[in-house]
Amino acid sequence: MPFRLSAMTRTSARSHLYVPATDLARLEKSVSRGADSLIVDLEDGVSFADKSQARENLGKFLKTLDSPIQIWVRVNSEHIELIQDLEAAVNENCVGIVLSKVETLSDISHLQKLLSQHEVQRGLARPLEIS
Repeated sequence: MPFRLSAMTRTSARSHLYVPATDLARLEKSVSRGADSLIVDLEDGVSFADKSQARENLGKFLKTLDSPIQIWVRVNSEHIELIQDLEAAVNENCVGIVLSKVETLSDISHLQKLLSQHEVQRGLARPLEIS
């Protein structure tokens, strides 16, 4: 199976704004800051104690998003965290997933497999990109 990797340039974004998902109001305001792409961080920008709240915020944000800005989600690479992150991130308003701390090709294969399962379950019209 070929990988669906992206360097985030394919989506023609000139600027990327990183925002941790810990504050829903901040996420909502971030779409009006002038960036072409928003990278919502569930990884290093969120303390372990705040991960659950961040995922909940991301889910609410994506469900109510009404903006042409490209949304990417930076996920954790650890298996359990990754599964929980994808539960919140896989949405028609998300362009793709940013996987941090990749060590092997199997890390990307694992993400692609999980992502495909979530896309099918959610009935997405287009696959999410991986960066």
